[in-house]
Amino acid sequence: MRHLITTEDFNKVEIMELFKEASDFLDEKPRTFLKGKSITTIFFENSTRTLSSFESAARRLGARVLRLDVSRSSSSKGETLYDTAANLDAMSPNAI
Repeated sequence: MRHLITTEDFNKVEIMELFKEASDFLDEKPRTFLKGKSITTIFFENSTRTLSSFESAARRLGARVLRLDVSRSSSSKGETLYDTAANLDAMSPNAI
């Protein structure tokens, strides 16, 4: 698995391809790139724009989205972030 941490992780060809792919999304056609995949979102801070844009993007790519509501999770009872992550991982999402 390749990790993306900074823009320096891309070469020029990859950046140009990314811009091309991004421009193709302007037509707003449904995509199936993530069809059959599940994405779990978890936000520990209130974030209207980030939460909605992440979930909207995942759905537009065809993914199923599960939102973990932190206020209703065991983290509000003191469960550690590690334990929360382990429990989510046990559900086998394709991305968190």
